[in-house]
Amino acid sequence: MISVAIPGGSRKEILAVVKQAKAIYKDDVKFLVFDEEQNIDVNDLWEYRPCTSEEDSVKNAVQSIVDGHAQVLMKGMVQTRTMLKEVLVKENGLRDKNVLSHVALVNLPQYERNIC
Repeated sequence: MISVAIPGGSRKEILAVVKQAKAIYKDDVKFLVFDEEQNIDVNDLWEYRPCTSEEDSVKNAVQSIVDGHAQVLMKGMVQTRTMLKEVLVKENGLRDKNVLSHVALVNLPQYERNIC
């Protein structure tokens, strides 16, 4: 099972993405949501971890990757600079991995396909 850590993930846009992923991948994917906002998931689609700030949610999500509790870090509603700054902290050891990539996927209603 793949676990996805999402700082700033307790938002309706993220919930929609998680619902789609769960419909496709069912129990092959698990989501860990770290957020200072209240948990909006009423269907137990994710594990919610309350945080005190955006920085705290990012730090905890990255730590879940470092500790091996999650394999994928997905950006929720947090500042990109906040997330990348934490990912690149030398002590986290993520800069030394074979693959470190940052991908953006945009869905615009006026286009028939997603934009990467």
